Amino acid sequence: MKDTHIHSGFLPHTKSGLYDMVKTAHEVGLKEITIVEHFDWLAIKHPEKTDRETLRPEQLTYYMGAVTACRYAFPIKITVGLEVDYFLEYKQEIKEFLQPYNFEQLTGSCHYLLEDNKYVFLKNVNFNSPEIYECYFATVKEAVESKMFYQIAHVDQFKKYMKKYDKDISAPYITNILKAMIVNNVGLEVILKGIEDVGETYPSVETAKEYLKIGGQKLTLGSDAHSADGIKRSVEYNKKVCEEIYGQ
Repeated sequence: MKDTHIHSGFLPHTKSGLYDMVKTAHEVGLKEITIVEHFDWLAIKHPEKTDRETLRPEQLTYYMGAVTACRYAFPIKITVGLEVDYFLEYKQEIKEFLQPYNFEQLTGSCHYLLEDNKYVFLKNVNFNSPEIYECYFATVKEAVESKMFYQIAHVDQFKKYMKKYDKDISAPYITNILKAMIVNNVGLEVILKGIEDVGETYPSVETAKEYLKIGGQKLTLGSDAHSADGIKRSVEYNKKVCEEIYGQ
C-alpha cells in the first residue's frame, strides 16, 4: 500500500514531526510514501499578500536531507517531493528555481484563484460568482499543461468551500482535465482527506474510474495527512477507495 501525499512537520500547521510521520507510516503497514511539503511561491515572493505557510528556499536542502536520513531509519520506501502551488504569472520562475534540486516528485495544486487581478486563497473566494467553475477548472487545466508537475492533487478541492457543489456543472470541465492529463503524461492524485472534509475523495471515485476508463495510467492515492493520526485514519480509507476504484 502506498501513500503519495504526506506532509512532514516542517511547517507549524503540521501536527507531527517527520520522524513520527515516517514511523507511523511503517507501523500501519505502508510500503511506500511520498513526503510533499508545501511550496508556495506567492508566499515566498509576496508574504504581505497571503498568510500561507510554505517551505522557504533556504530550507529546501535541509528538508531533502532530513527526508533522505529517514530512509536509513525505517524499512519503507520514501520519496521526497513538494506540493507546489500553481501560478501562471510565476510559472517560469518556479520551474527555473526548482530545476537544480531534482525533486523526485512535484505535485501540482491550485489553492488560489485570480479575482480582480489579485490572487485569492480558495477559502476567501466569492463562490456566488456563476463563473467560478470555469475559472477554477481553467486554472487546474493550465497547471496540467504547464509541464511542471508529475501529478495534480485534489483537482476539485474547491468543493470544500462551497455550500452547494454541482457535479453536473463540473463534469465536462473535469473530463477535459483528465484528457489533458493523459496527453501531457500527468498523473491524477486522489486525496483521501476529502472523505473527512466533504464525504468523498478529491476528486471522487467516479472521476478516478473515468480517468482509468479513458486510458489514464498514472493514478495515485494520497492521504494529505498533516499528522501521525491522519496517517492512521487514512489506511482504512486507502483500502476502501482502492476496492471501489479497482473492484478488488
